[in-house]
Amino acid sequence: MSSEESSGKSQDTPNNNVDTNGVELKRRSSAPKEGWSDAKTERRKKVVLALKACWPHVKLGIILVIYSMFGALGFWLIEYQHEEALIANFTEARSQLLKNMWNVSQVFTGDDWEEEMTTLVERYEHTIVAAYDGGIDPRVVKEGQAELKWDIAGSLFFSVTVFTTIGYGHQTPATVAGRVFCIFYAIFGIPILLLTLSDIGELLARLLRYIAAVVNARLRPNMMESRKDDVPLYGIFVVVFLIMSVGAVVMMQMEDWTFEQSFYFIFVTFSTIGFGDLVPHHKMYALAASLYFLLGMSLISTSFSLSQDEVGRLLRKWDILKASCKRKVCPCCSNRVGSQGEVNEGLEPQEDGQEKKVLVTRKTQIGLPIGIMRGNVLSEDRENEDRFH
Repeated sequence: MSSEESSGKSQDTPNNNVDTNGVELKRRSSAPKEGWSDAKTERRKKVVLALKACWPHVKLGIILVIYSMFGALGFWLIEYQHEEALIANFTEARSQLLKNMWNVSQVFTGDDWEEEMTTLVERYEHTIVAAYDGGIDPRVVKEGQAELKWDIAGSLFFSVTVFTTIGYGHQTPATVAGRVFCIFYAIFGIPILLLTLSDIGELLARLLRYIAAVVNARLRPNMMESRKDDVPLYGIFVVVFLIMSVGAVVMMQMEDWTFEQSFYFIFVTFSTIGFGDLVPHHKMYALAASLYFLLGMSLISTSFSLSQDEVGRLLRKWDILKASCKRKVCPCCSNRVGSQGEVNEGLEPQEDGQEKKVLVTRKTQIGLPIGIMRGNVLSEDRENEDRFH
């Protein structure tokens, strides 16, 4: 190739660094700006820290889900075939009863017919009892088909009721292997649930304390900083009532219950009483609401704990008040009330021998200066006192 051809090709090649007017353009630097890279790195650090903070809570939830699936698989493998066998036996016993009754009617008459019929009915009654003991309702068995309790959804629902200690009682293992498996499943599952509930309760307590601090900062700005995040007992009960009401409205749509029935079921479930008189028929919906049940159980546990603490605090205050009345001591500021001989401080003798009454100021346990005025004479630092008493 000649030098002229090469020079012509080089001239035909467009120069991206020059615009149409021949002005040279500045090449964009591929290196990121320092400020942008720092902001991006800081954002990544925040995301990583947030994931690390959330991982312990998410981990408990994942463990609980895996344990629930393990229990569902175990109960399904043990109880499903036994349930199918019970349905088949009951269907066969019902068909055989009809045939035997027809045969007896064709052969026997009088007392013999009555005796044979009684024997057949008693035998069939034993079959019905065995079906009930196995968890089968004979009324729903039609043409050898019935709604199975120990399918995958039913087994998963039962496993959840085991480690949550709700135990509605409408579904129980019928085999020895199923009962043994249930014992060990509950032994290991209940501690996992307690850890999860404790973790959820701690998160809820943080959230409620934050809300209480924001509300008190706006409505009660003069409140002590150490008590701004105190959650009142009635606040917990209001939150519990609202959450239970929302769940009751949802259950009304799912199960075709009244609001009273739904609210009653939600409370029985949250408190883990589990009477079993009301049980959801749509198990998949109930399983989808498992997180809601865990949230409610944590709230109920927190409210019960706060109620216990509040009652104990009131009883302690009552004991202090009784003891103060006996010793003639103010329960707020620990100042004695009475004459000069009883008080022994804060009183100065006057020339006429009468007692001079002054205002005594002390520090209480919560750090507030509280004064008790005896008479009309005020202390020198009245302007700095808190008019609390």
